[in-house]
Amino acid sequence: MSKTQKPPITVGIPVYNGEKTLRKTLDSVKSQTFENFAVIISDNASADSTADICKEYVDSDNRIEYIRQEKNTGLFENFYYLLHAAQTEFFVWLAADDYWDKTFLEKTFSALASDDGLVGSMGRVKYYDAPPAKFNRNRKIKRYFSYDEYPKQDGVVERVSFYLRLGRSENMYGLYRTDKLKQCEVKKQHAGCDLAVILKALTFGRIKLLDDTLLYRSRLGLSSRKENKFATWNDYGIVGVTLPYLPLMWWIWRNLGTKIFFKNLDYLLSRNLSFVIWRISDIMRRN
Repeated sequence: MSKTQKPPITVGIPVYNGEKTLRKTLDSVKSQTFENFAVIISDNASADSTADICKEYVDSDNRIEYIRQEKNTGLFENFYYLLHAAQTEFFVWLAADDYWDKTFLEKTFSALASDDGLVGSMGRVKYYDAPPAKFNRNRKIKRYFSYDEYPKQDGVVERVSFYLRLGRSENMYGLYRTDKLKQCEVKKQHAGCDLAVILKALTFGRIKLLDDTLLYRSRLGLSSRKENKFATWNDYGIVGVTLPYLPLMWWIWRNLGTKIFFKNLDYLLSRNLSFVIWRISDIMRRN
């Protein structure tokens, strides 16, 4: 593809010290059956060989652009940097330790291009290094969950309420309409801030969930302890650590409106309560 030809899709890849997995990620992008896209890699001041790997791919493929940040700007800041740099109609994030099925862009783009009522499109997600889950707290809702436009009701309140309970924050890595996604930035970090991006996106339209495994994700970058995750991804101090879903409640009130807030108040309170119970039981086990 010539650089003078504007593609419809930008792939944004945030990376920090990604030398172990980045090649597989970039190879999965280069092998896409849909080839008309641009790639922007934002290197968050990596200290390993990430820069050398990126420059190698830039030299071999004129669709790829590499940007190195002067200093580490933080995880979410690097994500949003890529989104705001995109000048195409569609945008998708891809983490540097994840990879795609070769038809990811073809199938998600086809869904969005054929339906103006869709704000995003996503396939099934498989965690390639995750142990089998012992207990699924969302088993009831997932039992009746169909990979289709969800929920069947088309109202904003129904869409947001359904997704909040489904809790599929990995759908942040779907293909979205860029102009809409740029209006979904969450300014402060807190538990569920990635989920909040999708809740806001659902106010602009439906998300198409394809019944194909298109994204392979890694859990290796996630903290093995809940409190470490909340302490790291938290701009609310002790409140964000002790009651991690309280900031999400406040965000929903301010950004989605009182109707959605009160419809989901019982669920949000239960999430905070369940974490408090978990925290107390964890302290008791340690003592």
